[in-house]
Amino acid sequence: MSQHRLDPEPRNQPLDALEQAQREKYRGLYAGQPPPARDPKDYFTRQYEARIELVRRYYAGGTVLDLCCGQGHYLPRVAEFAERVLGVDFSPEMLHQAKRLTAERACGNVELVLGNANSLPLVDCSIELIYCFSSLYTIPRYQRTVSECARVLVPGGLAILDFGIRESLNTLVCRASPDLAVACHVPLRDIHRTLRGSGFGVEEDRAYQILPLWGSGPWWLRPLLHPFWRWLMGRRVGGRMVDEWLSNAWPLRRFAFRHIMVCRKLSCGPLGTGV
Repeated sequence: MSQHRLDPEPRNQPLDALEQAQREKYRGLYAGQPPPARDPKDYFTRQYEARIELVRRYYAGGTVLDLCCGQGHYLPRVAEFAERVLGVDFSPEMLHQAKRLTAERACGNVELVLGNANSLPLVDCSIELIYCFSSLYTIPRYQRTVSECARVLVPGGLAILDFGIRESLNTLVCRASPDLAVACHVPLRDIHRTLRGSGFGVEEDRAYQILPLWGSGPWWLRPLLHPFWRWLMGRRVGGRMVDEWLSNAWPLRRFAFRHIMVCRKLSCGPLGTGV
């Protein structure tokens, strides 16, 4: 991996109390856990495969950034078709696991870097494609992360970003799960405002999880938390899961939790998010 993409003097920003608490909670939840067993018919396995295919479809050469890569579950798969892959995460423990995983898979085109998503240790306009899955909705100041994505992308580069919507049943389940990191879910309109302010145009928006499909509370929501719904929503119809068809139907898409947006950098640099 060419080292010129790394910033020799990264812009470090102090963490506030919530950000520090989020990091400690996240480490406690995920560091040291083995890779998930993947049943090819399971809902979340099919969502994982859909994400890989989305990255593959939009990749057109150059370096890919796996932002908040964690234990590196996506890195070996993306390394199969990308020229170079850079994984960035705040946790040394999870980067150690990612390093072990990529070594086992002989991924010679992967580099791992310790860094803050709100202050990436990368030079401007150095990345062709970024993806960030299952992380932005745990970052309190996600606007800064989006702005950083715009800064490090080349003009015309793509970011595939996974947002969590506040007006969803999944938000209620998260609030009833005190062991999890604090849910930093936001309204869909705020996400679009942030993307526009950072110089992004949305080319595709795929919604998922109109039902939570996990969890055990709150008690009054339990009829919709039964494993049957995860089985049903994971069934394929016309090449897509039932969940995706329902989650993207108007007006349900406003209340679907997960929105994976493909965003193109339209300007030469971030326009500012106003935060």
